[in-house]
Amino acid sequence: MLTFLTYQLLKCPDVLLKLRAEIDEVLEDKPITLDDIPKMPYTVAVLREIIRIQPPAVGRSVHCLEPTTIGNGKYAITPDDRIVINVISTNRDPAVWGDDVRPSHFPSSFPAYEVDIGRRV
Repeated sequence: MLTFLTYQLLKCPDVLLKLRAEIDEVLEDKPITLDDIPKMPYTVAVLREIIRIQPPAVGRSVHCLEPTTIGNGKYAITPDDRIVINVISTNRDPAVWGDDVRPSHFPSSFPAYEVDIGRRV
């Protein structure tokens, strides 16, 4: 993630400047803590954007718990069927995201970032 973040920030110096300004304002000269994360919405948006364009897992497999249909009733699937989702393609679909990389895909009005170390989602 940090490699791709560095690459994208070098291509977008305006984002880098805004990111540094937010980090400097929140952290000043102290080390970062988990309590600082919610105070840095632009940083969180930048990290979410990097994960969107370069996800750590490019695909995932899902299955239904009971027989169902998808695609407006076009495809019948059973619990024995596996559906593979190409995450990298859906995360880069220009019809949804446009053709550019930008943190504004995840504005500060996006649901609040919650830190919950002990919980698995």
